[in-house]
Amino acid sequence: MRKAIILLIIALGAATLFGQPGHPPDRGAPPPGMERDKLRERIEMLRTWKLVEMLNLTQEQSIEFFPLYNTFESEQELRNKQQGKLLDRLEKHLDGFELEEKTVSTILDSLIEIKQAQYEAELEFYEKASEVLTIEQQAAFALFRRKFAEEVKNIIDAGRGHGMPRPENK
Repeated sequence: MRKAIILLIIALGAATLFGQPGHPPDRGAPPPGMERDKLRERIEMLRTWKLVEMLNLTQEQSIEFFPLYNTFESEQELRNKQQGKLLDRLEKHLDGFELEEKTVSTILDSLIEIKQAQYEAELEFYEKASEVLTIEQQAAFALFRRKFAEEVKNIIDAGRGHGMPRPENK
């Protein structure tokens, strides 16, 4: 019963969020970050809904799992942004903006540290999640990450008008 209530709340939230009308073309475009923020919110809502559904989480598991997962994802997103900035600096270097060899070396070392931190954080997350999820749910979660990434790519491609959605990897 509780699971049904959770799913109903998530479904209503998703329906409300996805049911919002877009911006009419004659009123002008929204500020650049606004659409991205709305898309991010929709993806987060969809991710939560799909996780509950695919993992078949109980209410108790949801209460324990989502704070772990959300913290992990937020930290990884910050690391990805740091990594992106460093890669941008390297790209400028390769495009002819000279950086000292020492600076390039420092950037490369920082990239390695970020990758190491991402890996360690992922191991820690899986260890903590294993205390909440059954072995079947852990396996489903591992598959979920790949399937959901592909689904998000398809949604973004469809939103950009790049033709047919990508085929699913099975």
